[in-house]
Amino acid sequence: FEANHRKDLINALSNAGIIVEESSLIDEPNAAFLGYLSDMGRDSLKKRFLDSLAKKERRVMVFDFGAGTCDISVLEVKAENELLLSRNLAISKFMALGGDDIDREIAKKVLLPQLVKGKNPADVFSTIELENVVLPRLKPTAEIMKIQCCQIIETKQLSLESLRKNTNPIQGENIEAIKIRKQSWELKSPQITLSEFAEVMDPFLNSEDQPHEQTQNQVRNVFEPIENALEKSGLSKDDLDMVLFIGGSCSNPVVRKAIEDYFGRFVGFYTPRDLRSHVSRGAAIHSLFFHGLDREMIRPITSETIYLITRNEGLEKVIPAGTIVPSPEVFVTEYKIDGDNQQRVELPFCVGGRDKILGKVVVMYPDPKGSFKVGTRVSVSCTITREKLLDVTVVIGQTKLTEKIFNPLANTELIPQHRQLLEARQALNESILKGNGKPELKDVRNYAFAAQKAKLWREAAEMMLMIEEYLDRSKDYATYIAYLYSKDGDSQKSDHWSE
Repeated sequence: FEANHRKDLINALSNAGIIVEESSLIDEPNAAFLGYLSDMGRDSLKKRFLDSLAKKERRVMVFDFGAGTCDISVLEVKAENELLLSRNLAISKFMALGGDDIDREIAKKVLLPQLVKGKNPADVFSTIELENVVLPRLKPTAEIMKIQCCQIIETKQLSLESLRKNTNPIQGENIEAIKIRKQSWELKSPQITLSEFAEVMDPFLNSEDQPHEQTQNQVRNVFEPIENALEKSGLSKDDLDMVLFIGGSCSNPVVRKAIEDYFGRFVGFYTPRDLRSHVSRGAAIHSLFFHGLDREMIRPITSETIYLITRNEGLEKVIPAGTIVPSPEVFVTEYKIDGDNQQRVELPFCVGGRDKILGKVVVMYPDPKGSFKVGTRVSVSCTITREKLLDVTVVIGQTKLTEKIFNPLANTELIPQHRQLLEARQALNESILKGNGKPELKDVRNYAFAAQKAKLWREAAEMMLMIEEYLDRSKDYATYIAYLYSKDGDSQKSDHWSE
C-alpha cells in the first residue's frame, strides 16, 4: 500500500536483475478479488452473484489476512453491456497484523511459561534475548500448534464458548535446547489446550475501540482495519453485500466466525478452497490486461488522507483518502505568511494524522540577507504520482520549489517519544553492524535514554547494564540501573543494584 513498500519491492527486483515498472504493481486484496472473479463462472453459487450484477451494483469487502499484514479493500462491482466494471472505494491503512502475531502470542503466553518452568521470564532472559532469540525459536512450534487447534475446531465445528471449557492438552514436538549465556533451556513436551488458544485469540477479536497510543508489542484486533476501510468508503457494515476471505490466516475458523458475527446474516461470506492462490492469479490477470491490453482492471487509490501541518498544529487536507492513482487533478492550497523576518518556510506533511510524518518541504528565501514579507502568498500544489509518491510544488512570491516525498520513518503513527526511539534503534543497529557486533558507547546510551522517554524501563535498564558491564567500566551506573528497574516494578533487581 505505502509508497516506501512499493519502492523497496522495485529496488529488490531491480537488484535481482528484474526490471519492472512501479505502475504495474497492484494492491494484494484487489489482486485477490480479480483472481476470485476469474473462476466465478465455474461455480453455481458464484455464478448467481455474477448474474445479480446485471440488476444492481454490489459492494464487496476483501479481507486479506496473511502472515504479516491484514489488508482490507472495499470495491463496488457492476455489469454494463456485458462488461464487468469495478471501482475501488477504499483500502485500509497499513497494519502489521497477521498470523505471525498469533504465533508470537502463543509462544509468549503458552510456551514460554513452560520453557522457564513457572519462573518469571523477565528474571531468566533479557528483553533482547526474549525478542531476538527465545520467541523466534518458539514460534515455529507455536505455528504448528495453532494449525492443529484450527483443524480440530474446523472438523468438530466447535464454538468459541465450547473452546473455553476444553482443557485437553494438544501435544507438540520436542523443541531443541535454546542456549544463552552458557545455559540451556529445553522443552521436550510442549502443549496447548483449546481453552488457552481461545484466550490467545481474544485480543485479536476484540471489536472495542483501541487506545490511540499503542504500546510496544500491543496486539491489534482484526476489526480495526475493517472499520478504517468502512469509514473511508462512507459505508456502514449493513451496506456490504459480500465479504471475501483471502490469505492463509483466514484458515483460522475462529477469525472467520467473529467476522461473520460482526456483519450479520444479510452479508454473503465466501471462503475459497485455496486461500493462498488468488493473489498470484489476480496479479497475473492484472499483468495481462496492463501490459497486453493497456488497461487497468482496478485503478489503485491512496489508503489514507495526506495533510499539511499548519501553524498551531492544524491539519490542512491536501490529498483525500481514496484518491485515484495517479491523481486526475491537482489539489491546491493557499496560505499567507503572517510573521516578519522569515528566511525559511517549513511545510511538514503527514499521513492519516500528525503522528505519522511523511516528510518536510523547506523553502529558503533566495537572498541570504532578505526575508519573506508579511502577507506573501504561499501556494501549495499536490498530486499523487503513479508510483504513489506525493509530488509537491510550492510557490512563495517568485520562489518555486518542487519535491517528491515517499519515505516516512514508519508506516504506523508515532508519538514523538516513539519516533525518537525508532531513530535511536536505527542508529544502534548501524553501530552494531559497523562494530562487528560491538556498538559504540554513545549509540547504546542514546538508545537507553530514548527507551526511558518512551517508558520502556526494562529495555533502558538493560542498555545501561550493557554499558556498565561491557562498554564503560570507568563509571558506576548502579544508581541509574536501580532507578530504571524500580520504574519497571522489578523490586528484586532494583534492590540488587541499590546494594
